[in-house]
Amino acid sequence: MKKHKIIITISAVLAAVLFIFSLPVFADRGAGVSKEMIPRELRGITINNTFIPSSGKEAGVIQEATGAVIVARADLKQAFFAAPGDKIYEKDTIFTLKNSRCRFRLLFEDVISVGDNTKISVTKFIDDKKTQEKHASFNMLKGKVMFYTMRLFRYKTATMTVDTPTAIAGVRGTKFGVEVASLKEETDTAGKPVYLADASDRAFIHLAQANPPTGSVTNVHAFDGNLYVTNTTTNQTQSISTGQSTSSTPAGLGPVVSTPPGVAQQFQQSTGGSGSGGSGGGTTDTTTNAGGTSTGVDTATNTANVAQTQNTQTVSPEPTQPTRIQPWTGSGYFTGLLSVDDDGRNFEGTYISTTPQNFAAAVTAGDLTGLPYSITADGPSESVTGIATSVYGIFAGSKPVTTVELGYNEYMSWGSWTQPLAMTTDNETDLFLDNPNYYVGGTVTPSLPQTGTYDYSGPAQGTLYSTAGGTVMSGGFTANVNFITAQITDYNMAVANGANAASISIPGAIAINPGQPHFSANQNTGTWTLIVNGIGAEGNVSAQGSGRLYGSFFGPNAENMGAAWAMRQGANNAAGIAIGNFRQPTVP
Repeated sequence: MKKHKIIITISAVLAAVLFIFSLPVFADRGAGVSKEMIPRELRGITINNTFIPSSGKEAGVIQEATGAVIVARADLKQAFFAAPGDKIYEKDTIFTLKNSRCRFRLLFEDVISVGDNTKISVTKFIDDKKTQEKHASFNMLKGKVMFYTMRLFRYKTATMTVDTPTAIAGVRGTKFGVEVASLKEETDTAGKPVYLADASDRAFIHLAQANPPTGSVTNVHAFDGNLYVTNTTTNQTQSISTGQSTSSTPAGLGPVVSTPPGVAQQFQQSTGGSGSGGSGGGTTDTTTNAGGTSTGVDTATNTANVAQTQNTQTVSPEPTQPTRIQPWTGSGYFTGLLSVDDDGRNFEGTYISTTPQNFAAAVTAGDLTGLPYSITADGPSESVTGIATSVYGIFAGSKPVTTVELGYNEYMSWGSWTQPLAMTTDNETDLFLDNPNYYVGGTVTPSLPQTGTYDYSGPAQGTLYSTAGGTVMSGGFTANVNFITAQITDYNMAVANGANAASISIPGAIAINPGQPHFSANQNTGTWTLIVNGIGAEGNVSAQGSGRLYGSFFGPNAENMGAAWAMRQGANNAAGIAIGNFRQPTVP
């Protein structure tokens, strides 16, 4: 019996030793890292060389860490040197030091590969099995990051935002890269930081604000899929697709260019060169040890598959520039926020086109409330030619407008316009259109498709009226269209700027005109909300306010959709556009 006890005891000790050696090695964490190498915001705290547990919401796990990688908790008062298997939580910030890289996988399988000298935070994480929603928000202030977004059928809604200083880009694809650097550093192209928002599946575009260091520059690369990039300084938008790049500067957006193979290869190498790519990748076997970390890493097979995918994408044929529709061509809609100088600048009225206007001729926008007043413009000359008001008289003449193109594709163009010069009426009152107004138009679909169900998504813009020139709001749009029943459902539009916002949410059906590619809705359908300085009121009852939405489908087979919207709640008024720039078949 004693011999058996000794054998059992020795076996237990050996098992314990083997278990200890099977855990991630923590002793080497942070080795050789001096205080000067630590990011400035962390130099006042002790960087642990062991994992620090968190009570926050788990978001993912670090799969690879090369060199010195630091994970800081939400308040930046706790941090540790990271190792493969460490869990990442919502509100964590990941710092990679010089010549360091890391890769982490989110719980819903999206993969983020981080290059050196990068700072990226997980600001929000949602993985809701019940509502079939996945969402991740990031705040990125410097460095290079490659994002691999997974299109999983178990999710009905999938969104991702990458928050960097001054723009918004909607992402539709599986692989894209973002670089944020100082203007003092050498970059392949110059640009201004951007927001990136995943618009795959039936994603709703979300907005965020950041306060990065001045003089930063962002380049955006579409390695697989489509993106639209909006500069919030000029409100310009343009699309890029697989193999294309663009940038955003204080002066506006840079050109869309074919990503040189050398740039693509260098970018992918500098961010780690591995991830799940666009094919779903392999699986990761993970177990949790007593320290709260996971010990699993990707299989070698998965890494090889990713490398092969990247090499294939690098040598893809260079795409051509997208065909464009010129501003104010074809047919479409426009809005107007009218001011009057009546013993000081005041609001006069909100106007919107109720039917598609032929931009090759005279176009008209009517009063939001249905009163018989209007703004008339001449499309070819891009000038305001007439205004009929309730009490201030009639303007008749010609005043040129200033147009800012916000975006275009093969079948549509959209943008903003102003006419800031005084337009004097017949009773000697001056009118102005100095708040940013909007237009959307192009090649209207000749005949509505009879089959298919599709999800549309894209950018949205709007202006909250003010006597100081208005507050421009940016955001996004999504909708589902069933061409078999000729109905639009789950129509969602939201724009915001700080404490000001406007949104339209119509979960029910919007009928598409029989035999015609047009649709409309008002405040009695769904929920219309206008928030001013953080105070909101719903305008979904006629007595509480007014709201109108008018739109059409564009392209020979309804490839795109666009609409103008306007709403009034009390003394507050807003108007804008919603663009369905991307279309994909609905996932059951």
